[in-house]
Amino acid sequence: MSIYLFETWLVKPEHENRHNKIWEQYVNHMNSNPELFQGIKSMKLYKKLPGEGFATYIQMVEFSNLDEKVSLDLRLSKDEDSLAFKRRLMLFKDIEKTTETLCEPIFEYN
Repeated sequence: MSIYLFETWLVKPEHENRHNKIWEQYVNHMNSNPELFQGIKSMKLYKKLPGEGFATYIQMVEFSNLDEKVSLDLRLSKDEDSLAFKRRLMLFKDIEKTTETLCEPIFEYN
């Protein structure tokens, strides 16, 4: 059964365009280097619908198992493009409002 990583963070409206641009660049890096990102079954990035002063983003990454997630983390810790992406992304995230959770499903519909 898959495991999922859920991460949420806030981005100030004035930083949204740059935030989204670096994500676009990083997804291009992911697509260009599938062997580096092996183990990810799926990844989605969501944006909460407008209504608050800050944009809420949610990332959901699906892995086959915990070992795949740990292996990915190790590979990314040695990849200069991934490290640079994380540094740039931290400029736009509200660190105090960022959460990361690993989950396993207990029920499924459909």
